[in-house]
Amino acid sequence: MKNVLKFLKPISLVHFAKRYRHTARLPCKVCVVGANGVIGRHLATYMKMNSGVVNLTLYDTEEIEGIREDISHIDYNPWVFAHSGDKELHNAVSCSEFVIVVCGCRKQEDVDDHKLFEANAPIVMKIMEAIMETNQKQPFIHIITEPVNTLVPLAALALQKYEQYDERKLSGSTSIDLMRARLMYAEFLHVDPYKVQLPVIGGRSEKTIIPLLSVRQPSENMTKEERDKFLKRLRTADMDVMNAKCGEASAQLSVAVAASRFCYSVVEAIRRKSVKDVAFIPCKEIREDVDYFSTRFLLEENGVQEIYPLPNIDGEEEALLEIAIKEIEAACKMAKDYYAKHGKGEVKKEDCQEEKDIQNSKQRFYG
Repeated sequence: MKNVLKFLKPISLVHFAKRYRHTARLPCKVCVVGANGVIGRHLATYMKMNSGVVNLTLYDTEEIEGIREDISHIDYNPWVFAHSGDKELHNAVSCSEFVIVVCGCRKQEDVDDHKLFEANAPIVMKIMEAIMETNQKQPFIHIITEPVNTLVPLAALALQKYEQYDERKLSGSTSIDLMRARLMYAEFLHVDPYKVQLPVIGGRSEKTIIPLLSVRQPSENMTKEERDKFLKRLRTADMDVMNAKCGEASAQLSVAVAASRFCYSVVEAIRRKSVKDVAFIPCKEIREDVDYFSTRFLLEENGVQEIYPLPNIDGEEEALLEIAIKEIEAACKMAKDYYAKHGKGEVKKEDCQEEKDIQNSKQRFYG
């Protein structure tokens, strides 16, 4: 080796180091928590097809070795591992660069957001604690489990007691609303959805979803009646899917596709690339009176680096924004109240009573 090095000039070594840095495969362990559900299975499949992922780990409370074996046959790079059962949670999330939370109860017709939050809150808190106890550096965390508007603030509270907490790497999924808005506006114009640009801001609940029709591209004329109809259709899309499924389940396949797109952005950021995307994140840049908001931002290796200001919006959208902010504030308060009561120690069995009630009434299913 010494004989080889003496023929290399210092500039050659520098060139080699730079080239190796860009061609070497960066470590990227992605853990899907809740991989046994419909959304979890499809999302795991999409992540297996991402060549930027090196280690794809699947976790669920139920046995998922069969899912691991099935997904591992897809001819893409990631190695696939599986963990199941409460005792394996820490092993599953340890040494991760990215953890996707898609477990817990999904909304149904007679399960309101408060009851859903009570069911999923202890699950999310337990996962956050496991993540921080097994990682020296906080990984990216993306929460798909609903209600996103409340669970993301709760997750932040659970994470804040650890020194390595980094709010720039915490987000909640709102990708489905952007995908739906683009599709619906494309249908209105009779064009390809990828020729349409329509920002959606706010949050993930019905009253917090705000499509910014005033800055849509292409900007075709829409009457007030058409705008109102568009807004209602977008906001009630979850219920439309639920009704079409006879109340047994909300959107799953479309949510998995939409969420996978954001997850791909995170993997790109982990690989030291800058990407722009939208999610529900800790955010005080939009308004001083709101701590969380779904908006567009620049994502890099160390998380959210820049939050872009809102475009100029019209009076109708301003009114919707005021309503949305009040709803998000209420969601944050619910999270704070819950954490004040349950967040001082370990999750107790009685804290999971709402989840048991939903399961016993056959209203529970995994995303």
